[in-house]
Amino acid sequence: MPDFDRAAIHELSDEFGLVPLVDGQTDPTDRIRRHYFFTLPAWDGLSQWVIRHPRIAKAQAGCDSYLPGWYRRATIEAEALSA
Repeated sequence: MPDFDRAAIHELSDEFGLVPLVDGQTDPTDRIRRHYFFTLPAWDGLSQWVIRHPRIAKAQAGCDSYLPGWYRRATIEAEALSA
């Protein structure tokens, strides 16, 4: 995409929790992907969504091939915040 520089790539990756790849790099491991996602605003948005939509979130909990354990982590954090 024209005018889509490295800064824009990093901004987009931070917003959606996607690890940016550099030329020739393969997909990151699950551990790296999870660590990256859980430190970004994307995680805050997902965890807030879980709080607002608990039944839908629970129904989607098994869809975690990209981010294993997201539902469990969100519910643990939500319980800790409500205590």
